[in-house]
Amino acid sequence: MNEHGVIALDAVLTPLREEAVSEPRPLDLPGTEMAPGVWLYTDPEADLSGEWASPRGRLCEIGITLARPGRWLGLHVALPPFEADAVTWLGFALRVHAARPLALRPCLRSGTEEGFVDTFFDRHALARTAETDHQAFLAPDRHPDLPATAPWRELILFLPSGESLSLALHDLRIFAL
Repeated sequence: MNEHGVIALDAVLTPLREEAVSEPRPLDLPGTEMAPGVWLYTDPEADLSGEWASPRGRLCEIGITLARPGRWLGLHVALPPFEADAVTWLGFALRVHAARPLALRPCLRSGTEEGFVDTFFDRHALARTAETDHQAFLAPDRHPDLPATAPWRELILFLPSGESLSLALHDLRIFAL
């Protein structure tokens, strides 16, 4: 926590910020680990191919060619443990662009003994052909289904699963207040 009461929750993104992966790497589907704690997952029933890279100045670039759509496609970022009822806001800020406009659906996933609970942010993030900034907040006390404690949590950016895409994620900051 810093002097302003902000708790950074995005340490797993540090390798993508600091270590360039300039040469595109093929996606290893259905799950591609981009760094420890950062994965791109797709529905195993989807038929797609693609590649990813993490060039200097960007967290990642993702290119996907779709042959058969799946039900989901998500960029998962593991979060450190935190008590949801101990924070007023959970938020993120991202800078993104895409080859054509795309809607990203942000979600907080919390592990449970039965599986997981998804808590969606109120707004989609829009990736456009120019770099776009997006910020969103979720107030845990306004989401009664959000587990106060969880053995694990992730921020997921659900990407469109029914189309080919080209996306660059320049930065992503995840925090609690």
